[in-house]
Amino acid sequence: MVEATCSVETCTRPTRHVGLCNAHSQRLRSGKPMLDPMRSTGRGRSLEERFWSRVDRRGPDECWLWLGFVQQNGYGKFTTGPLGRSRCWLAHRLAWFVVHGVEPDQELDHLCRTKRCVNPNHLEPVPHKENQLRAVPYRQPRARALSSHCRHGHEYTVKNTYLPPVGTPRESFWRQCRRCRAAAVRRRHGLPTEPEPAGPLQTQTGP
Repeated sequence: MVEATCSVETCTRPTRHVGLCNAHSQRLRSGKPMLDPMRSTGRGRSLEERFWSRVDRRGPDECWLWLGFVQQNGYGKFTTGPLGRSRCWLAHRLAWFVVHGVEPDQELDHLCRTKRCVNPNHLEPVPHKENQLRAVPYRQPRARALSSHCRHGHEYTVKNTYLPPVGTPRESFWRQCRRCRAAAVRRRHGLPTEPEPAGPLQTQTGP
């Protein structure tokens, strides 16, 4: 049995509703012109062709900026696979997969510090901890991880070190100074942050 096609001239998509394909049926409901050219869906093109068409490829040592969708955290995103079985990739991880043929089993560090860059020459697989230690300077994770005292000068001893409970998000999992935590609680309740030192013993003298 031959499947009917859309009644709009030049459209060869199968009929889904009142003699129209899904795309033209949506246009009919929204009042858009039926004969305007349809946006390309990427059908018939390979994954590599679709992916690199959204990349500003330059010299081998330059940043290749992602031109597609960018998340709020600054990383590009790309969707592969058919509807219902699709998968969302970070653009730089998919670039690594396209070039090397295997998905990286570790996090990819941007050596150029440009989140939109997908140049495989600017990416290096590293463990999560190393990736955090290499993070942008304003977070100073390396200094925090290697320091022996908190910023107020309290030593990170076993007794004075607080670790977040299991299940805390990785980006919030930092050791904290117990003395500083206690001082913050006292300030929140309007109490002195440190107990007042006892003054010298006063002896009463006679007249």
